[in-house]
Amino acid sequence: HTTVNSYEIDQISSYFRARYTENGEYSYRYHHLRLERSGNPQEVTAMLLGGADHREALIGCLAILYRYRNNLFHGEKWEHEIQGQQENFERATSLLRWLMDQHT
Repeated sequence: HTTVNSYEIDQISSYFRARYTENGEYSYRYHHLRLERSGNPQEVTAMLLGGADHREALIGCLAILYRYRNNLFHGEKWEHEIQGQQENFERATSLLRWLMDQHT
């Protein structure tokens, strides 16, 4: 098992915490992710509410990216189309590019 330590993971984890939590609890946006459809991985909870190491944080971030994909292509369509989602997809793309660079 490989040790994961990265500025990129810290950055996107911080972004997700700011977006999906308020005062140590889930924000209204969190519930729109519909993580229960992905089994609501414990790594997401650890990443968002604290206590995740870099490996768990990466898994939590990837679970959220997976929900972005499902919500966009397969799930209920967003009430406002994809308005307001640009930063989410830019950050998702950045993380995926970083991951590919780590394994090439």
